[in-house]
Amino acid sequence: MRKTKALRQAPVFLLLAVVIAASLAAAEKKPSANAVLAGTVFDSDGRALPGCVVEVVSEADPQQKQRGATDQRGEYAIRVLAGRFRVAVSRKGFQARQKTVEVVEGEKSVTTFLLSPL
Repeated sequence: MRKTKALRQAPVFLLLAVVIAASLAAAEKKPSANAVLAGTVFDSDGRALPGCVVEVVSEADPQQKQRGATDQRGEYAIRVLAGRFRVAVSRKGFQARQKTVEVVEGEKSVTTFLLSPL
């Protein structure tokens, strides 16, 4: 009887092993953020601008979007996959700006923005 019970349980363990293997394979294929878009935002007088909204959109896949904000020193840093991105910066009371930036795998791309008051 022990052999029969073990044979009946074998398909369950096999199915479980297949599900685990498929999950691990899918996790390996999912790319992780391997580069950084960073910079500082200043006003027209050269003062750092905290609280700016920073939106990053991939040129290869416009559905790939990320948002961040500048800190008290007007600085931002957003982890991304390598590629070309449109970086847009805005803040209430200032004219929004955008730039296209190329980011290389494993590196930090630094871009400075200057916003003029409306």
